[in-house]
Amino acid sequence: MMGEVTLLIGGLDEDHVRLDLSAAIDEPGALDWAYHPARVAFRAGPFRGRFTTTIFAREITGFIRELGLLHSQLTGSATLALMEGTLRLVLTGDRRGGIDVAGEATDDPGTERRLRFGFRIDQTYLPPVLEAARALGPA
Repeated sequence: MMGEVTLLIGGLDEDHVRLDLSAAIDEPGALDWAYHPARVAFRAGPFRGRFTTTIFAREITGFIRELGLLHSQLTGSATLALMEGTLRLVLTGDRRGGIDVAGEATDDPGTERRLRFGFRIDQTYLPPVLEAARALGPA
């Protein structure tokens, strides 16, 4: 059984988004609704934040699939938009190896409390994310 998997986008001592995903929980009788309890932390310049949320397995596998294409083509984008509305990440390639990371987080999608952040990383940060994601299963 899978333990916790960490997806680190960026550098731990630099700007980043970190997703710590616990083992998937599969509700009996719920077709394709397995989910990961998750801790999310981010750093953008002097700003930092963290919160907990739920990430459905199909949300993360779709994001990883898009991230693989972004890494190989260096263009396009990879989006993680949680159904609960607590987190949205968009990584966009510039064709030269630069990746813009834009995010929005909220503790309660029914309110106006939102935190938007963004930063830039290099494509070399993507392979470790893709490698760690293999522990989650097939994309």
